[in-house]
Amino acid sequence: MNLTPMKTLFITASLLIAVSLDAQNQGNIWYFGEGVGLDFNSGSPEVLTDGQVFGNPVLMGDFLYSEGSSVVSDNLGNLLFYSNGEKVWNRDHEVMPNGDGLLGMYSSTTAALIVPVPESDSLFLVFTTDGLERDLENGLRYSVVNMCLDSGRGDVILEQKNLPLLDAATEKLAAVRHANGKDVWLIAHEHGTDAFYVYAITPDGIDSTLIFNIGSVHEGAGFYSAIGQMKVSSDGSRLALVFSNVFPAVAEVFDFDRSTGVISNPVSLETNNGEYGLEFSPDGTKLYMQNFSGIFQFDVAAGTEAEINASKVNISPSSCTPGGIQLGPDGKIYIIRCSSNIAVIEFPNESGSDCGLIEAGIDVSPLQAIASLPSFIAGFNYTNKLPQCYEPQVEEEEEEEEEETGDTTTTAMNDWGSLQAWTVSPNPASDFFQLKGPALQHAEVQLFNSLGVQVLEMRIQELPAQSIPIGNLSPGIYFCRIMDAGKMVGVTRLIIN
Repeated sequence: MNLTPMKTLFITASLLIAVSLDAQNQGNIWYFGEGVGLDFNSGSPEVLTDGQVFGNPVLMGDFLYSEGSSVVSDNLGNLLFYSNGEKVWNRDHEVMPNGDGLLGMYSSTTAALIVPVPESDSLFLVFTTDGLERDLENGLRYSVVNMCLDSGRGDVILEQKNLPLLDAATEKLAAVRHANGKDVWLIAHEHGTDAFYVYAITPDGIDSTLIFNIGSVHEGAGFYSAIGQMKVSSDGSRLALVFSNVFPAVAEVFDFDRSTGVISNPVSLETNNGEYGLEFSPDGTKLYMQNFSGIFQFDVAAGTEAEINASKVNISPSSCTPGGIQLGPDGKIYIIRCSSNIAVIEFPNESGSDCGLIEAGIDVSPLQAIASLPSFIAGFNYTNKLPQCYEPQVEEEEEEEEEETGDTTTTAMNDWGSLQAWTVSPNPASDFFQLKGPALQHAEVQLFNSLGVQVLEMRIQELPAQSIPIGNLSPGIYFCRIMDAGKMVGVTRLIIN
């Protein structure tokens, strides 16, 4: 037995203090377009010019083309971090440690969507979608940010980076607070099908996945049918989406149940040409949608599908390349118009021209606001407070300890792509699943939940197939890692229902 002197580190204090204030200011800072920003902390938006969100924009004609982003602040309105789906920047506008190489794409409609982990003020999930330019190959993924690392500036946890959720996801994402006031629903859509994927985000991670086959099949014009916004009303009762570059474009409204995640009652909206952005009024009764011909308002509370379409009115019949639309924390709606201009709807709950559209609302020149605005949880319904993290106090002591080599309880999931192919069946599973793969001499299986916490470890005795008991585990998405003689040799994903 080889004994060598080892230094053991004991963490004696690691605390997170949340300042309990009621202010809802987590959506007060925006970054988008060509480094453009808006600050709502004074009550009226002030233009910022220090953003980095454009990353590596594409030059299209005279315009720098950058689409989706997401930003999160604390409950006092202080910037925490933001992302364009490829990078994560901290409050100092520097790329976080491990914050480069996310597998979203800056030209995706919803390139990123940041969701705080429920009941945590320091952990955040950054959901990303790939773009049509890469044929959506990276799909929907997520990475975990811990704001108690890097002296409170945040760090993307390497072992929990680019974790896969949905292979063939469109560029659409939306999030809304669960009716229990704690959890969050994340909504995605599969490309080439009519399937919505609804994920329940709980304090333990991504707990379950619901699939609803409803509405139109998202296909046509190749992968171009993947673009366009999807939104949930602030009260969580309605869901709307549009997918563009098919003629005419497809736009639909659904009922959404915040208690169960159920999507129902599709209504098809009349479209014209090139619809891209949409947004609900604060009271959820009006839906605004933009295309090449103007900005349109629908009264989605009017009644039947025919009555809703009959309520359609063009509140801005001027021609402009359509961009994203986003409700602001001040209750007004902001619309990307003609590159350097952001239009503002002052009274979005009102009908027709009474909504108070200001075409030249905010001028951000010489910067450009193409092509969308940041994504947030619907209605800015955040619960995270101000993270205040004490640095751990570390004590060292000498002791004799056996020198061993082994693996830890977290796993470098972003390195899984090049490993051997393994399968699990059935998938989803409930009480048992069967693991199939190459015969190995010294193998074990490790199971991790969606936050990267190891929940099971078991020696493998009967390959090429072995049954693994999972009846005591909660429903959700898990990652299965196969080790052989201390080395990772395979990985696969398991859904427990």
